[in-house]
Amino acid sequence: MNVNVNVNVNVNVNVNVNVNVNVNDQLFVQDAAEKTRSVLAKYEPGDWAVSYSGGSDSDTVMVFLRSLGFDPRGVFFNTGLEYEATKRHVRYMRSLGFRIEEARAYRSIPSTVTKVGIPFFSKFVSDNLHRLMRHGFKFEDESFETLWARYPRAKSALRWWTNGWGMKRKNIRWNPWMKEFLMANPPAFPVHSACCDWAKKYTSARWAKANRIKLMVTGVRQAEGGIRASVYTECFRPPSGHNAYAIFMPIFWWSDAEKNAYDQGNGIVHSDCYRVYGLKRTGCAGCPFGRDCDQEVEVLRKFEPKLHKGVMKLFGPAYEYGRKLEEFRAAKKASCAK
Repeated sequence: MNVNVNVNVNVNVNVNVNVNVNVNDQLFVQDAAEKTRSVLAKYEPGDWAVSYSGGSDSDTVMVFLRSLGFDPRGVFFNTGLEYEATKRHVRYMRSLGFRIEEARAYRSIPSTVTKVGIPFFSKFVSDNLHRLMRHGFKFEDESFETLWARYPRAKSALRWWTNGWGMKRKNIRWNPWMKEFLMANPPAFPVHSACCDWAKKYTSARWAKANRIKLMVTGVRQAEGGIRASVYTECFRPPSGHNAYAIFMPIFWWSDAEKNAYDQGNGIVHSDCYRVYGLKRTGCAGCPFGRDCDQEVEVLRKFEPKLHKGVMKLFGPAYEYGRKLEEFRAAKKASCAK
Protein backbone atom coordinates (compact mmCIF):
# COMPACT_ATOMS: atom_id res chain seq x y z
CA MET A 1 0.00 0.00 0.00
CA ASN A 2 2.74 2.43 0.86
CA VAL A 3 4.56 1.82 -2.41
CA ASN A 4 1.45 2.49 -4.49
CA VAL A 5 0.77 5.74 -2.68
CA ASN A 6 4.28 7.01 -3.36
CA VAL A 7 4.09 6.17 -7.04
CA ASN A 8 0.77 7.95 -7.50
CA VAL A 9 2.01 11.06 -5.73
CA ASN A 10 5.12 11.23 -7.89
CA VAL A 11 3.15 10.88 -11.11
CA ASN A 12 0.69 13.58 -10.14
CA VAL A 13 3.42 16.01 -9.17
CA ASN A 14 5.27 15.51 -12.45
CA VAL A 15 2.15 16.03 -14.52
CA ASN A 16 1.22 19.19 -12.67
CA VAL A 17 4.70 20.65 -13.07
CA ASN A 18 4.70 20.03 -16.83
CA VAL A 19 1.24 21.45 -17.35
CA ASN A 20 1.73 24.55 -15.23
CA VAL A 21 5.19 25.58 -16.50
CA ASN A 22 5.19 29.24 -17.57
CA VAL A 23 7.79 29.82 -20.24
CA ASN A 24 8.53 33.25 -18.77
CA ASP A 25 9.70 31.55 -15.57
CA GLN A 26 12.21 29.34 -17.33
CA LEU A 27 15.91 29.85 -16.68
CA PHE A 28 16.87 31.15 -20.13
CA VAL A 29 14.24 33.90 -19.86
CA GLN A 30 15.14 34.82 -16.29
CA ASP A 31 18.83 34.94 -17.14
CA ALA A 32 18.18 37.30 -20.06
CA ALA A 33 15.84 39.38 -17.90
CA GLU A 34 18.45 39.93 -15.19
CA LYS A 35 21.10 40.86 -17.73
CA THR A 36 18.72 43.23 -19.51
CA ARG A 37 17.68 45.02 -16.34
CA SER A 38 21.34 45.37 -15.37
CA VAL A 39 22.35 46.86 -18.74
CA LEU A 40 19.39 49.21 -19.20
CA ALA A 41 19.67 50.50 -15.64
CA LYS A 42 22.82 52.31 -16.77
CA TYR A 43 20.92 54.35 -19.39
CA GLU A 44 18.18 56.93 -19.31
CA PRO A 45 14.99 55.88 -21.18
CA GLY A 46 15.73 58.27 -24.05
CA ASP A 47 19.31 57.06 -24.44
CA TRP A 48 18.51 53.70 -25.98
CA ALA A 49 16.39 52.30 -28.80
CA VAL A 50 15.62 48.99 -30.51
CA SER A 51 16.78 48.46 -34.08
CA TYR A 52 13.53 46.93 -35.29
CA SER A 53 13.72 45.11 -38.63
CA GLY A 54 10.23 43.64 -38.67
CA GLY A 55 11.77 40.19 -38.43
CA SER A 56 11.06 37.40 -35.99
CA ASP A 57 13.88 38.12 -33.55
CA SER A 58 13.14 41.84 -33.35
CA ASP A 59 9.48 41.01 -32.57
CA THR A 60 10.63 38.82 -29.71
CA VAL A 61 12.90 41.54 -28.32
CA MET A 62 10.11 44.14 -28.34
CA VAL A 63 7.72 41.81 -26.48
CA PHE A 64 10.45 40.70 -24.09
CA LEU A 65 11.33 44.28 -23.16
CA ARG A 66 7.68 45.16 -22.62
CA SER A 67 7.27 42.13 -20.34
CA LEU A 68 10.03 43.59 -18.14
CA GLY A 69 8.13 46.84 -17.76
CA PHE A 70 9.97 48.86 -20.39
CA ASP A 71 8.31 50.91 -23.13
CA PRO A 72 10.81 50.24 -25.94
CA ARG A 73 11.32 52.78 -28.68
CA GLY A 74 11.88 51.02 -31.98
CA VAL A 75 13.30 52.34 -35.23
CA PHE A 76 12.66 50.64 -38.56
CA PHE A 77 15.33 51.42 -41.15
CA ASN A 78 13.64 51.37 -44.55
CA THR A 79 16.33 50.35 -47.04
CA GLY A 80 14.14 51.03 -50.07
CA LEU A 81 13.87 47.30 -50.75
CA GLU A 82 11.48 45.98 -48.11
CA TYR A 83 8.77 43.33 -48.34
CA GLU A 84 5.26 44.74 -48.30
CA ALA A 85 4.59 42.06 -45.71
CA THR A 86 7.26 43.63 -43.49
CA LYS A 87 5.72 47.08 -43.86
CA ARG A 88 2.30 45.65 -42.94
CA HIS A 89 3.82 43.99 -39.91
CA VAL A 90 5.35 47.24 -38.71
CA ARG A 91 1.88 48.76 -38.84
CA TYR A 92 0.51 45.75 -36.95
CA MET A 93 3.08 46.14 -34.17
CA ARG A 94 2.18 49.81 -33.89
CA SER A 95 -1.45 48.81 -33.50
CA LEU A 96 -0.38 46.82 -30.43
CA GLY A 97 0.98 50.02 -28.91
CA PHE A 98 4.65 49.57 -29.73
CA ARG A 99 6.46 52.80 -30.54
CA ILE A 100 8.18 52.19 -33.88
CA GLU A 101 9.33 55.05 -36.06
CA GLU A 102 10.70 54.78 -39.59
CA ALA A 103 14.05 56.10 -40.78
CA ARG A 104 14.72 56.36 -44.48
CA ALA A 105 18.02 55.05 -45.80
CA TYR A 106 20.83 57.57 -46.20
CA ARG A 107 21.05 56.15 -49.70
CA SER A 108 18.55 53.48 -50.72
CA ILE A 109 19.59 50.07 -52.02
CA PRO A 110 18.22 50.69 -55.55
CA SER A 111 20.08 54.00 -55.73
CA THR A 112 23.35 52.53 -54.42
CA VAL A 113 23.28 49.46 -56.66
CA THR A 114 22.54 51.57 -59.74
CA LYS A 115 25.33 53.98 -58.88
CA VAL A 116 28.22 51.77 -57.74
CA GLY A 117 27.56 48.08 -58.38
CA ILE A 118 25.76 44.84 -57.58
CA PRO A 119 26.30 42.63 -54.52
CA PHE A 120 27.38 39.07 -55.30
CA PHE A 121 27.65 35.91 -53.18
CA SER A 122 28.63 37.55 -49.86
CA LYS A 123 29.71 40.90 -48.51
CA PHE A 124 33.28 39.72 -47.96
CA VAL A 125 33.61 38.26 -51.46
CA SER A 126 32.02 41.36 -52.99
CA ASP A 127 34.38 43.67 -51.13
CA ASN A 128 37.41 41.82 -52.44
CA LEU A 129 36.10 41.55 -55.99
CA HIS A 130 35.37 45.27 -56.01
CA ARG A 131 38.90 46.11 -54.85
CA LEU A 132 40.43 43.88 -57.52
CA MET A 133 38.20 45.12 -60.34
CA ARG A 134 38.75 48.75 -59.36
CA HIS A 135 42.45 48.28 -60.10
CA GLY A 136 41.93 46.52 -63.43
CA PHE A 137 42.74 43.04 -62.16
CA LYS A 138 42.91 40.37 -64.88
CA PHE A 139 42.08 37.42 -62.58
CA GLU A 140 45.51 35.91 -63.04
CA ASP A 141 46.89 32.88 -61.20
CA GLU A 142 50.24 34.25 -60.03
CA SER A 143 52.04 34.53 -56.70
CA PHE A 144 51.19 37.30 -54.27
CA GLU A 145 54.54 39.01 -54.82
CA THR A 146 54.10 39.03 -58.62
CA LEU A 147 50.56 40.35 -58.44
CA TRP A 148 51.39 42.93 -55.80
CA ALA A 149 54.06 44.35 -58.12
CA ARG A 150 51.39 44.71 -60.83
CA TYR A 151 48.59 45.94 -58.58
CA PRO A 152 50.33 47.71 -55.66
CA ARG A 153 47.12 49.34 -54.37
CA ALA A 154 45.15 46.09 -54.05
CA LYS A 155 47.28 44.39 -51.39
CA SER A 156 44.47 43.22 -49.08
CA ALA A 157 42.34 41.78 -51.89
CA LEU A 158 45.39 40.10 -53.43
CA ARG A 159 46.01 38.29 -50.16
CA TRP A 160 42.46 36.94 -50.40
CA TRP A 161 43.03 35.91 -54.03
CA THR A 162 46.34 34.14 -53.29
CA ASN A 163 45.21 32.58 -49.99
CA GLY A 164 47.67 34.66 -48.04
CA TRP A 165 45.67 35.25 -44.89
CA GLY A 166 46.25 33.20 -41.75
CA MET A 167 42.52 32.75 -41.13
CA LYS A 168 40.95 30.26 -43.57
CA ARG A 169 37.69 32.18 -43.86
CA LYS A 170 39.59 35.19 -45.21
CA ASN A 171 40.98 33.26 -48.19
CA ILE A 172 39.28 32.54 -51.49
CA ARG A 173 39.78 28.80 -51.02
CA TRP A 174 37.15 28.97 -48.28
CA ASN A 175 34.69 28.96 -51.21
CA PRO A 176 35.59 25.86 -53.27
CA TRP A 177 36.20 26.36 -56.99
CA MET A 178 35.47 30.10 -56.85
CA LYS A 179 38.95 31.12 -57.95
CA GLU A 180 38.86 28.76 -60.91
CA PHE A 181 35.40 30.02 -61.85
CA LEU A 182 36.46 33.67 -61.71
CA MET A 183 39.52 32.99 -63.84
CA ALA A 184 37.36 31.28 -66.47
CA ASN A 185 34.45 33.71 -66.14
CA PRO A 186 35.54 37.18 -64.96
CA PRO A 187 32.58 39.31 -63.79
CA ALA A 188 30.97 41.28 -66.61
CA PHE A 189 29.19 43.66 -64.21
CA PRO A 190 30.45 45.98 -61.45
CA VAL A 191 30.51 44.21 -58.08
CA HIS A 192 30.05 46.16 -54.87
CA SER A 193 28.65 45.65 -51.38
CA ALA A 194 28.07 49.35 -50.64
CA CYS A 195 24.30 48.89 -50.43
CA CYS A 196 24.77 47.25 -47.00
CA ASP A 197 26.76 50.19 -45.70
CA TRP A 198 24.72 53.03 -47.15
CA ALA A 199 21.27 51.60 -46.49
CA LYS A 200 21.95 50.09 -43.06
CA LYS A 201 25.23 50.84 -41.29
CA TYR A 202 25.56 54.53 -42.15
CA THR A 203 21.82 55.10 -41.84
CA SER A 204 21.81 53.60 -38.35
CA ALA A 205 24.85 55.64 -37.29
CA ARG A 206 23.36 58.87 -38.61
CA TRP A 207 19.98 58.26 -36.94
CA ALA A 208 21.61 57.35 -33.63
CA LYS A 209 23.72 60.50 -33.71
CA ALA A 210 20.75 62.72 -34.52
CA ASN A 211 18.74 61.17 -31.67
CA ARG A 212 21.65 61.07 -29.20
CA ILE A 213 21.37 57.32 -28.81
CA LYS A 214 23.98 55.74 -26.57
CA LEU A 215 22.78 52.14 -26.79
CA MET A 216 21.16 50.24 -29.65
CA VAL A 217 19.29 47.05 -28.74
CA THR A 218 19.01 44.36 -31.40
CA GLY A 219 17.56 40.87 -31.81
CA VAL A 220 20.77 39.23 -33.03
CA ARG A 221 21.14 35.66 -31.76
CA GLN A 222 24.21 33.48 -31.95
CA ALA A 223 22.09 30.49 -33.00
CA GLU A 224 20.91 32.18 -36.19
CA GLY A 225 24.40 31.88 -37.66
CA GLY A 226 25.59 33.97 -40.59
CA ILE A 227 28.05 36.83 -40.60
CA ARG A 228 26.03 39.00 -38.22
CA ALA A 229 26.06 36.47 -35.41
CA SER A 230 29.69 35.44 -35.99
CA VAL A 231 30.89 39.03 -35.55
CA TYR A 232 29.79 39.00 -31.90
CA THR A 233 31.03 36.74 -29.12
CA GLU A 234 29.14 38.40 -26.26
CA CYS A 235 25.71 39.93 -25.84
CA PHE A 236 27.12 43.42 -25.19
CA ARG A 237 29.49 45.39 -27.37
CA PRO A 238 30.85 48.79 -26.34
CA PRO A 239 31.09 51.69 -28.83
CA SER A 240 33.66 51.06 -31.56
CA GLY A 241 34.60 52.19 -35.04
CA HIS A 242 31.85 54.09 -36.83
CA ASN A 243 29.41 53.26 -34.01
CA ALA A 244 29.35 55.92 -31.32
CA TYR A 245 26.83 53.78 -29.46
CA ALA A 246 27.03 50.45 -27.65
CA ILE A 247 25.12 47.40 -28.89
CA PHE A 248 23.12 45.08 -26.63
CA MET A 249 21.55 41.78 -27.70
CA PRO A 250 19.17 40.58 -24.94
CA ILE A 251 18.33 37.22 -26.53
CA PHE A 252 21.79 36.55 -27.95
CA TRP A 253 22.17 33.22 -26.13
CA TRP A 254 18.68 31.85 -26.87
CA SER A 255 18.55 28.73 -29.01
CA ASP A 256 15.96 28.38 -31.76
CA ALA A 257 13.94 26.04 -29.54
CA GLU A 258 14.01 28.47 -26.62
CA LYS A 259 13.01 31.41 -28.79
CA ASN A 260 10.15 29.44 -30.36
CA ALA A 261 8.94 28.37 -26.91
CA TYR A 262 8.98 31.99 -25.74
CA ASP A 263 7.12 33.20 -28.85
CA GLN A 264 4.43 30.53 -28.53
CA GLY A 265 4.09 31.00 -24.79
CA ASN A 266 3.52 34.74 -25.25
CA GLY A 267 1.34 34.55 -28.36
CA ILE A 268 3.75 36.51 -30.55
CA VAL A 269 2.53 36.83 -34.13
CA HIS A 270 5.22 37.31 -36.77
CA SER A 271 4.91 38.80 -40.24
CA ASP A 272 3.45 37.08 -43.29
CA CYS A 273 7.02 36.63 -44.53
CA TYR A 274 7.17 33.69 -42.12
CA ARG A 275 3.54 32.63 -41.72
CA VAL A 276 2.43 32.86 -45.36
CA TYR A 277 5.54 33.12 -47.54
CA GLY A 278 7.42 30.41 -45.66
CA LEU A 279 10.69 32.33 -45.30
CA LYS A 280 13.05 31.37 -42.49
CA ARG A 281 14.44 34.88 -42.12
CA THR A 282 13.90 38.30 -43.59
CA GLY A 283 16.17 41.09 -44.73
CA CYS A 284 16.56 43.15 -47.86
CA ALA A 285 14.21 41.55 -50.36
CA GLY A 286 15.96 39.32 -52.88
CA CYS A 287 19.47 40.12 -51.62
CA PRO A 288 22.05 38.00 -53.50
CA PHE A 289 23.87 37.49 -50.18
CA GLY A 290 21.01 35.39 -48.80
CA ARG A 291 21.60 31.68 -48.39
CA ASP A 292 18.07 31.01 -49.67
CA CYS A 293 18.21 33.63 -52.40
CA ASP A 294 16.50 31.47 -55.04
CA GLN A 295 13.63 30.74 -52.66
CA GLU A 296 13.24 34.45 -51.90
CA VAL A 297 13.07 35.31 -55.59
CA GLU A 298 10.38 32.68 -56.11
CA VAL A 299 8.47 34.00 -53.08
CA LEU A 300 8.59 37.50 -54.53
CA ARG A 301 7.38 36.26 -57.91
CA LYS A 302 4.43 34.53 -56.26
CA PHE A 303 3.42 36.97 -53.51
CA GLU A 304 4.90 40.36 -54.38
CA PRO A 305 5.23 40.59 -58.18
CA LYS A 306 5.90 44.33 -58.23
CA LEU A 307 8.86 43.94 -55.90
CA HIS A 308 9.98 40.87 -57.87
CA LYS A 309 10.22 43.00 -60.99
CA GLY A 310 12.34 45.52 -59.12
CA VAL A 311 14.83 43.03 -57.67
CA MET A 312 15.24 41.28 -61.01
CA LYS A 313 16.15 44.59 -62.59
CA LEU A 314 18.64 45.36 -59.81
CA PHE A 315 20.16 41.96 -59.05
CA GLY A 316 19.49 39.96 -62.23
CA PRO A 317 23.17 39.80 -63.32
CA ALA A 318 24.22 38.55 -59.88
CA TYR A 319 21.52 35.85 -59.89
CA GLU A 320 22.63 34.62 -63.32
CA TYR A 321 26.31 34.74 -62.35
CA GLY A 322 25.56 32.83 -59.15
CA ARG A 323 23.79 30.08 -61.10
CA LYS A 324 26.81 29.79 -63.41
CA LEU A 325 29.07 29.43 -60.38
CA GLU A 326 26.94 26.59 -58.98
CA GLU A 327 26.91 24.84 -62.37
CA PHE A 328 30.69 25.20 -62.57
CA ARG A 329 31.10 23.77 -59.08
CA ALA A 330 28.79 20.85 -59.82
CA ALA A 331 30.77 19.99 -62.95
CA LYS A 332 34.07 20.13 -61.05
CA LYS A 333 32.72 17.90 -58.26
CA ALA A 334 31.42 15.39 -60.80
CA SER A 335 34.80 15.39 -62.55
CA CYS A 336 36.66 14.81 -59.30
CA ALA A 337 34.34 11.96 -58.36
CA LYS A 338 35.27 9.98 -61.46
